[in-house]
Amino acid sequence: MRSHTLKTASILTLCALALSACSTDILSRPTTTTPAPAFTVIEQSDTEQRDSETQLDDEEENNEPVTPENGDDSQAIASPSPQRTTSSGSSCPDTATGSTILARAVAETLPGSQDGWSWDVQGADTSTYDPCATLSWIVVGVRNVPENQAPYHITLYKNGKYLGTATFEPYPYYPQVQRTSDRSISVTYSWDSGKSYASFTWSNTQEKIVMEGDVPPSN
Repeated sequence: MRSHTLKTASILTLCALALSACSTDILSRPTTTTPAPAFTVIEQSDTEQRDSETQLDDEEENNEPVTPENGDDSQAIASPSPQRTTSSGSSCPDTATGSTILARAVAETLPGSQDGWSWDVQGADTSTYDPCATLSWIVVGVRNVPENQAPYHITLYKNGKYLGTATFEPYPYYPQVQRTSDRSISVTYSWDSGKSYASFTWSNTQEKIVMEGDVPPSN
């Protein structure tokens, strides 16, 4: 009986040692685990992706710059200065006033008298000057001379360029000038004993002013 008990105890001891060895082996083995990803990738379905793109498009439309209304001067864009056109269709921006053009013409071709009078550029009516017309004019008189004795010249311009005077010499009668076409004017001189009529036309073929009619008699 005692021998049987010893055998049983020996077997139990061996089993305990075996279990202990297995437990130690299991604990000593390295544990291999798959590391968790740093972030999670979420795949969108086709429907979700389309909804997201639509939302982005709506945001871009809402962020577009708004065109200012006419009353906002801070955002106003300056418009180019309007240009007039000639009868031939070419543009002719106004670069100089009639007074400036007349002053140049007088300085170039109309010297003053030795008696001390000078041409009255400031007093001349320059509204008849038209840089867009084939032919335009400005009548100029003199200062400090009685009206019935003051000489007058008709200065002529082609598309704003000075051509010269209508007549070789000035006359002491104020000329009444009217436009008859884009390239032609009519002139009436009046004095105590009569009148004279003349026309001045720009000839495209001859490239000069052609005069028809009469002028007052020379003094």
